[in-house]
Order: sequence, then C-alpha cells, then structure tokens
Amino acid sequence: MSIANSSAMVKFYFLRFDPSFSGDRTSSTQAIAQVAMPMDGFAAMVTFFDNALKGYIAQGLITEDRVNELRNLQADA
Repeated sequence: MSIANSSAMVKFYFLRFDPSFSGDRTSSTQAIAQVAMPMDGFAAMVTFFDNALKGYIAQGLITEDRVNELRNLQADA
C-alpha cells in the first residue's frame, strides 16, 4: 500500500481489497498490517523474493514478460 524509509529503517503496509457491499463490483483498499524492519533486513527480504521469482520464471509458473509488466506498473506509479 505504501512504503517509507529513514536511513536505517523501512516501513510498509500490507493491504487487502474489500469488496463493496452494494454489489457494484468496486472495492476499497484497507491497510491490515504494518511491517518495520532494518534496511539490511529489507534488502535481504527483497533478494530472497527476487531469487524465488527467478525460480518461478524458470519453472514456467510466471513469465518474465509478466514480471516486467508488473515492474513497469510500479515504476509508473
């Protein structure tokens, strides 16, 4: 949902999409958990997930094109 940092810490929120109760097929975002960690821990987490993603691409579970599309969405935001 959002991310903020200082020189030593990174803080971000997990979110979920809550459906509208009116049945209009819209949803709203709701923050559900905050994570705060040292910068070094954040870098370790990112490399862990990056390595997992490379394995998923190699297994054909997701394409590199789709990963690049998602990365471009974040770059444009």
